Amino acid sequence: MSQSFVMLKPESALYINEILEELQKEKFSIGKPYLIENYKSFAQAIYYIANYVKDPRYYEIIKACIEAETILFGNMAMLLSVSNEEDLIQHLIHLDQIKSRIRKVISLSKSKCLQAFIDVDKLDVDCSSATYGDIQILLDGCPQETYKANTATGNFVCFYLSYMHTIDPEYGIYQKTIELIQNSHRLRPLSKSEFQITQKYKTYHL
Repeated sequence: MSQSFVMLKPESALYINEILEELQKEKFSIGKPYLIENYKSFAQAIYYIANYVKDPRYYEIIKACIEAETILFGNMAMLLSVSNEEDLIQHLIHLDQIKSRIRKVISLSKSKCLQAFIDVDKLDVDCSSATYGDIQILLDGCPQETYKANTATGNFVCFYLSYMHTIDPEYGIYQKTIELIQNSHRLRPLSKSEFQITQKYKTYHL
């Protein structure tokens, strides 16, 4: 049996039941839930392990996305312990596939109304995928006017809601992430009744 964790981000609260159903449908057992009481700090530490060494510049963009998430949805999130009968790497690959599928389904069917952009010039990083231009107000996809702000022009990357994070299927990253979780002071175990409240009211703000 293999065990790991799924981080449900602040924006995932509205879809927590769909995410739990998908995990259970794929034969994952849901273990102990934890409330992440400072998502911004916790998520930055988690992504540092997975991304900073590989691409420090991309990590700066991730930090900006985390900041945007907390501004839009608050600084509370959830961590779920999950397990199944697969060997560890296949377990992590399976979770990664579920994560990608859930992101795609929710983004395409339920999140089209929100589109955000990050000006990478303010991050002092070089991002080849950024697009130079003005922020514009659209109606049915057609530009209506330029957003009235001193910072309307810049190099922008699209910020998309990713809803959940799973540990990358690499043994080294897995070990470091588990160690961080075990030593974290930002996690509070939820009782059964508290977990039921999060599902009923679709909120992590208890």
